[in-house]
Amino acid sequence: MPRLIVVVVEPLYPANVGYIARAMRNFGLSRLRVVNPKLALTGASKYAMHASGIIRGAKTFDNLEEAVKEVDIVVGTTAKPSRSLRNVVRKAISARQFAQRCGSCQATVALIFGREDNGLSNEELRRCDLIVTIPADSKHPTLNLATPRRYCSTNSSPAAPRLKRRLPLRGELSKPSMPTSEDS
Repeated sequence: MPRLIVVVVEPLYPANVGYIARAMRNFGLSRLRVVNPKLALTGASKYAMHASGIIRGAKTFDNLEEAVKEVDIVVGTTAKPSRSLRNVVRKAISARQFAQRCGSCQATVALIFGREDNGLSNEELRRCDLIVTIPADSKHPTLNLATPRRYCSTNSSPAAPRLKRRLPLRGELSKPSMPTSEDS
């Protein structure tokens, strides 16, 4: 199993950080990193339900580069994957595909989630080895901040079954291609 680290970039609301910690605990994850928080993390504990230890143990960083400095694979998330062949930055794989590739990998993987109001910037996504999206209704593609964390945690946590394909390491990666109907 990968060693997953959840990284949240500039969270705005204590409730979302608390819900993230709760979802992490539900699926056996414990390492939370917060980049440039716009809130006091202590306020998130009341929303965490038995996961306040994750919030107390969270590490804060001034920028994303510092938060992912010692990880093997950086995985960004987006609600808006590219539909254009020219926008390589937002070519995403599904969370299910990510879990299938990640199941038996022994790397340290940072799963990066963006701001509640506008997600990760294109510049932040360019720094990622993989981009993951969760398919949703095209009229309402953006999920509440805690929802994708719960979904990705469910599919790639120690509580999930081991899968056979491993995620390639940084030097083995090429930009992911758009998923086909066969990948769903």
